[in-house]
Amino acid sequence: MDVALQEFIKRGVEKERMDNPTRVFAFVSTRCHFSKLAVAYLKGMDCPVDIYAVNEDAYVNVDMNVGEPGHLKEFWEEYVDNKCSNWAYPHVFYYKNGWHYVGGYNDLLLKL
Repeated sequence: MDVALQEFIKRGVEKERMDNPTRVFAFVSTRCHFSKLAVAYLKGMDCPVDIYAVNEDAYVNVDMNVGEPGHLKEFWEEYVDNKCSNWAYPHVFYYKNGWHYVGGYNDLLLKL
């Protein structure tokens, strides 16, 4: 996980609507229906997408296959879980001239 993204999250976030990111990071659960929908949406993005599955404590690819360990569970619990918003999963961040918090699956579908 990008250090600049960690610092952005630690300062506290508010949802922003935006399109055309140059990079994406998402916290998901491999057991969550909305996470699966979000990852399917992110699969079509034309930029690098990093997906961290909290329940697996590992990164997953856009097909939700478990990859490298992430070691972000403590960060998730302290700074993201029920602090970014009042739902569990997913939480999506876009990078475009800095990090922005997009929100969850329904927020991905909103356009400017």
